[in-house]
Amino acid sequence: YVGFIGVEPSAQGRGYARLLLDEAHRMSDADARSTGIGLDTSTQKNVAMYEHFGYKVLASSVVGPVSVWSMFREK
Repeated sequence: YVGFIGVEPSAQGRGYARLLLDEAHRMSDADARSTGIGLDTSTQKNVAMYEHFGYKVLASSVVGPVSVWSMFREK
């Protein structure tokens, strides 16, 4: 499970998210017990980015004023 990932706004668009996610994917792939990686995002524009990296939306919900998308990427 990825609890938190972020890239400073001034550094976005330089491939840092890919580097961070690639490392998380490598760790998951190396662990025989892992079935994949789950994460949640409350930023709608990030849903498309995570989908680009192979994540699928499993559920979405609204908690007060915040929308949350729960996503998973199979190993």
